[in-house]
Amino acid sequence: MKLKVVWDQDGATIRLHTGQLEGLGLKTGDHLRIERSSQGLILRPLRRRSTYTLAELVHQCDPNAPESTDTRVWSQLVPIGREFG
Repeated sequence: MKLKVVWDQDGATIRLHTGQLEGLGLKTGDHLRIERSSQGLILRPLRRRSTYTLAELVHQCDPNAPESTDTRVWSQLVPIGREFG
């Protein structure tokens, strides 16, 4: 695959055609890491973070789990500003 580095207002950009982008499983906004090897440069996609809904996150919680020490200490702190009005 042949790529070209071009200059734009933000600096150098490597341009891919839509077909190349789709063929590589990439989309606009994806982040890549560039690595050097004895054979040249390697572009690797950075792992995408999983996204969860609030319901999925709450479902993972154990309401019977003991309160952590950090949470207990935090809940006993005295307000020092206007946290409560």
